[in-house]
Amino acid sequence: MPASPAAASIEGKSTPERPLESSEPMAPIEGLDLRAYARLCRTLVSEACGSVRMMDRLLTSQGLTAERWAVARDGWTRRIAHDPEVRAAFHRFYLEP
Repeated sequence: MPASPAAASIEGKSTPERPLESSEPMAPIEGLDLRAYARLCRTLVSEACGSVRMMDRLLTSQGLTAERWAVARDGWTRRIAHDPEVRAAFHRFYLEP
């Protein structure tokens, strides 16, 4: 196990404190590409409705733990906030049927 979050990043691993960033803004985070992230966000909003229990069930059904979800959510949130192309793609994916 790496000694620190910085060491984890150097070793190519992500941690909740420091998600692995990629030079490719569309690279998956914690195994979630942007389309999967957008769809999961939509599902969480429509089905979990603030229920922690339901959110945990939905995350588990996608093979995610709460910790991995936090890393993915925070990483995608940063990318969406800072990259107009990522933001536009997120909105397209979120609205897909």
